[in-house]
Amino acid sequence: MIDHSQVQLTSIAIHRVGNRHHGEACVSSTQLAQLDSEQEALLLNFLLKPFGKCTEVYRFVEMANNEMPAIAKDILDSPETLLERSSEILDHLYAQSDHPHIKAGELMVVHFKTMGFEDAVVEALGIFKAETLSPYFKFEEGESGMDLTEDFGVNANKLDKGCLIMNTDHDTGFRVLTVDANNYDAAYWKLNFLGLEQANDHHFQTRRHVELVKEFSKEVYAPNNRTEQIAFVNEAVQYMQDNGSWEDDDFGVTVLRNDDLRSAFNDYREQFGERTGVPLENSFDISMPELDH
Repeated sequence: MIDHSQVQLTSIAIHRVGNRHHGEACVSSTQLAQLDSEQEALLLNFLLKPFGKCTEVYRFVEMANNEMPAIAKDILDSPETLLERSSEILDHLYAQSDHPHIKAGELMVVHFKTMGFEDAVVEALGIFKAETLSPYFKFEEGESGMDLTEDFGVNANKLDKGCLIMNTDHDTGFRVLTVDANNYDAAYWKLNFLGLEQANDHHFQTRRHVELVKEFSKEVYAPNNRTEQIAFVNEAVQYMQDNGSWEDDDFGVTVLRNDDLRSAFNDYREQFGERTGVPLENSFDISMPELDH
């Protein structure tokens, strides 16, 4: 999905966001952070490695109180405004931090160049939050030999929350990847702060059609025969792998093979779409990574 092997970090603003419910204050930086080459390499790995296996793509939802699309567009259009606009991101995040369980932490807003995304090279805006402190030991040479001290800091191998906003598809809410290591406050980051919904792209359609096939095999095709269920799902997945795309009519002829089964599948497909609220496309390119799930 992304390739950050050639990515360039052009600017980064670091702020501290508190918990509004507890009356904790924020700390807003007045200048961009300056990194040496070793710090930058370590930080890039910390920020971008969690996105290596992301396949779900999101977009911003148009809502009256969703400030993020406009802020993201301004920064991506004019990267020199990152420090100023990142303070607005801090204010927006703080406004959502009004639950007692929300943790304070460091907010990092980053502009990237040469980010590989799907088959293109784009600019990207990254928004990250580090909120978990881990204990660590420091060994230092003292007057009587080696001393040991304990301290707390952010684990450089564990990002708590982050999103990458790709500089593409402005008119349809950008293309956004997001990660969140904490399940207890998922709505806070993805919905309340970012205002995201899944993009209806080929990854989304592939994943939903795999779910459709699996449910159909259990509920209609062979509800009492696990072996036949697995065989049907495997044949459907093999069809997708062999063709690289989904075509309703061709799938019906190739996999379903008789009129009664095709009719049952089409009826179930309609019910599945209504039940899940998922708009199922009749034709789309297959996302191969989704077939491994």
